[in-house]
Amino acid sequence: MSEIHKSKAEHDDPVQAGYPVTIIGGGEAQYICRKNETLLQGMLRLGCKGIPVGCLGGGCGVCKIRIRQGAIHELGPMSRAHISVEEEEQKVYLACRIAPVEALEIEVLSRAINKSLAFLWQASEEDEGRSRLKHITKEEA
Repeated sequence: MSEIHKSKAEHDDPVQAGYPVTIIGGGEAQYICRKNETLLQGMLRLGCKGIPVGCLGGGCGVCKIRIRQGAIHELGPMSRAHISVEEEEQKVYLACRIAPVEALEIEVLSRAINKSLAFLWQASEEDEGRSRLKHITKEEA
């Protein structure tokens, strides 16, 4: 099992502590998500990867996950264009619209991600490198 990603505030202040979120599928990642932030916000705050990120507002459906273990509360409505009532009954949600109320184990359902988290992490790092290169090139001009 890999190390759980925590912010400095979470190490220093137990009030800032949240719940562990374990991402299962193709690899395993774990991070701490606060109870007042979405699963995506917690992941991004710590610079972690594992859940694909799109619009962050529930409109694109890129961050579709299934809760395998644990409980959540909704921070906003689920888009019925991306999550049906039947799917929600099977614990399928958008990670940008839910927060943990206890430790979670989740499975990423987005088709693009299901192949392997490791493959996506590598692709993401390569994309970040290209973005930095473009940014440097613009500044030098």
